[in-house]
Amino acid sequence: MKFTLVTLVEILAEIEELPSSWMDETARQLVDSIDATLKALGKGMPTKEDLRKEFLREPYFLDICRLFLGQSQETAAHTICERLGCSSTGFVALRRLAQREPERMAVVMEQMEIPELIYAHTSKEWTTKDVLVERYKMSRGKAIAGQRRGRGLEDEVQAVLEAKGIPFQRGVTFTGKKGQTAKCDFCVPSKEHPKIVLEAKGFEATGSKLTDFLGDVLKIIRARESHMYFFVVTDGRGWHNRQSDLKKLVEFHTEGSLDMIYTRARLHDLADHVKQIYENE
Repeated sequence: MKFTLVTLVEILAEIEELPSSWMDETARQLVDSIDATLKALGKGMPTKEDLRKEFLREPYFLDICRLFLGQSQETAAHTICERLGCSSTGFVALRRLAQREPERMAVVMEQMEIPELIYAHTSKEWTTKDVLVERYKMSRGKAIAGQRRGRGLEDEVQAVLEAKGIPFQRGVTFTGKKGQTAKCDFCVPSKEHPKIVLEAKGFEATGSKLTDFLGDVLKIIRARESHMYFFVVTDGRGWHNRQSDLKKLVEFHTEGSLDMIYTRARLHDLADHVKQIYENE
């Protein structure tokens, strides 16, 4: 069989958006439950008892609380688990827990100020502008928040280095072993003469960014010279659900490819170590 060759132009002309619907069965059940929940809670400020009853009555009430928060399932699950004092678990398991222990979950919702959020939304007269702003916040706003979290950790690292009077360059590419290059968040004192290389990334969610981060770490490991130090600063609840990736990072440290891993809680140690290396080696 012979085929007629198609060109890039022809294929691009045929490509269109794939049809999809966000409304699966779970979404339908959740959407159907919203009216009943809002009716049950009324217009006033919900009490802990109101929350407890709703957890018993409505299997998707925890999802509705999450929607009032404007958070993803993963982010909300991290926060709820912290309040419960339990190990990180998925949102489906928390949904089941809410029906088994509604009073316990109601206490957590009070701590997270869900009653105030519910009242603020149900008592407000919504305009078209309000709806559009909410949609914007849920799309681009969330992306911006994620970017700011990442930059925020880098800014904290920069602040502790500056406080110690340590010279550095931020967001540069250095040349290392056998001419190999790698990008890094910080070079001390400079990319031309890197004595210390720092990578700083925070993660609230899991996914491709964590995989990309490990790839960046590997590139630095391959490029670093034997006389260079390599430190990683990381934080964020996203690691809880990607512990295998965190284990890999620790393995790099154990085998000596990565000199130290710091979190925000130990930034003062990072600053002291960098200062000592810069001044004495």
